[in-house]
Amino acid sequence: MTHAETFIENNCAFIDWKEEIDEAVYQLTMHFPDYKSIFENQDFVKLIENYSVEEPEEFLPAIGQELSRYDLVLYEIYEDSDRICLYICHKDNSAIFEKDAKAKRIKFTQFKQSRKKWGEPARLLKLANRLPYELYRTEKVKTFAYPFSVAEGKWIKDGMDNRGNAIYIGGNYVFLDLQTFPPREKSLELKYRPGGIYYYDYSYEHKLYCALFKNISVDENKNRKHWASIKITAAPFDMDSWEDVKCEDYLDELSVPFWIGDDVVILYENKAWIIQDAAHGGRECRKLWETPKKEQPARDEFYPELIDMSDGKRYIFANGYFLSLEYKEKKTGGLFSKKTEQIPELKPLFELNEPINCGTASFEKDRFVYIHRGFIKEIDITTGKLVRTFELEKMNPKVYNRIQKLNDEWLAIIGYADKNYDLAQFWNFKTGERLKMKFGNLGKFAVRDIIEHPDGYTLISVDSGIMKIDNLPDLLRK
Repeated sequence: MTHAETFIENNCAFIDWKEEIDEAVYQLTMHFPDYKSIFENQDFVKLIENYSVEEPEEFLPAIGQELSRYDLVLYEIYEDSDRICLYICHKDNSAIFEKDAKAKRIKFTQFKQSRKKWGEPARLLKLANRLPYELYRTEKVKTFAYPFSVAEGKWIKDGMDNRGNAIYIGGNYVFLDLQTFPPREKSLELKYRPGGIYYYDYSYEHKLYCALFKNISVDENKNRKHWASIKITAAPFDMDSWEDVKCEDYLDELSVPFWIGDDVVILYENKAWIIQDAAHGGRECRKLWETPKKEQPARDEFYPELIDMSDGKRYIFANGYFLSLEYKEKKTGGLFSKKTEQIPELKPLFELNEPINCGTASFEKDRFVYIHRGFIKEIDITTGKLVRTFELEKMNPKVYNRIQKLNDEWLAIIGYADKNYDLAQFWNFKTGERLKMKFGNLGKFAVRDIIEHPDGYTLISVDSGIMKIDNLPDLLRK
C-alpha cells in the first residue's frame, strides 16, 4: 500500500460523494469519538439542518469553519475513488501533519469558508423561517393517500442468486390509517406472495380498496421472478380480508388500478384490463384495450394517469390517448329469453403528444390541468385543445415538478429541495391567489407529497415521516 492508502485506511472517515451533511457528521462522529460532544451541540445541529440538502462542496467548508471554533482542522485526503476521505487534527498539530503529508506525497486540502476568519462560526445559508408542524416519524412512505398509506422499511434478503446479486424475498411494511393524527399503524413482514403494495385506489362510493401487490418467487436454482396480483378489500389492515382477483394475463408490477364507477380498470403502458362489477363481487380481470406502444424520449415517456374531473367523472390517459370508459348494449339469447349485456370499452376522445405523468387537477367543468417542463397547461376535453398555459416562477423546470389537487379551490405544485427555488407553491383557481412555501419553511425537509385532510389540516410526506400543519394558507400569507 502507498503512504496515502495506509493513512486513509487507518485515520479517515469516509462518505460517498453524493451524501448529505447529516451522514458526513455521523461518520466523523464515529471515526473521531473524542469530538462527539462538539458534533452534538446545538450550534452543530443548527448547521446540519441549515445545510441539509447541500452538496459536499457546500457543506464541508461549513463543517471545517465550525470546527475552527474548537481549534480543529478538517482535511480531505485525496484518493482515486468516488468516496471523500476526511481527517480531523488539532490546530497545534496541523503544521506537522501537512509537512509529513507533503514529504510522503499525500495530497490533501483544508476545508474552511472563504471570507471567514479562523475561529469564527460558520456562515449559515439565508433560509425562510420554519413553519410550525408536528412530525410523525415512520419508514419511508411509498404510497401516500387518504385514508390509507403504505410505508416501506427494509427489504428481506435470502442469499445470492447465480449472478452474485442479492435475492430479496419480501419487505417490512407499515400500513398507516391517516383518518387520525398521529396515524394508526400496523407493521407487517411480507415474504414471497404478496411482497407489498405498489399502487392502490379507493372508492369513496363503495368504500373499497383495490391494490396491486408485488409478488416474488425464487425457484430451486435461485432465480427470482417478479409479477403483480390484484386484490380487493374493505379492511386494508386485515391481510386475510384481501380478496384475490383472477386475471387471465400476466400483470407487470408497475400496473396501476383505478376505480371507475362499479368497475376497476388496470393500466400498464399501452394496455388496459377491467374487473367488471368489482364493487359487487366481480373478481375476474380480463383484457379491455391495447394499442401499439408509442415511442417517446425517456423524459417524455407516457405513463398511465387517472384524471378526476370537477363534476366527478373519471377519465384515463394512457399511451398518448385521453380515454373514456363507456358501455354498449349487446343483446343475447333466443326469442323468449333475450338478455341485454353492458359491454365496456375504452373510447379514445383525443390524442395528446405530451406526457401527463406528474398529476392532474380539474376545477372547472370539462377542463383539467397538467404540468409539463415548467408550464401548467389546461385542456378542454370536449375539443382536446389547449386553452390556457401558466408559466411557473421560482420552480426548477429541469426537475419533475408535480401537482396535487388539495380541494375544490387549491392546487399544490410540488418542487425540489433547492435553495434557489420554492419547495412548493399553492394556487387558488377560484380567486387567483398564489402562495409560496420557501426553502427552509420545513427545516431540513423537502416535500415528497401533500394532501388536505377532511378535518382541514394539511399532511405532508417527507423523508422521515409525515408532517401535520394547521392553517397552512394563513401561515404562508404571513
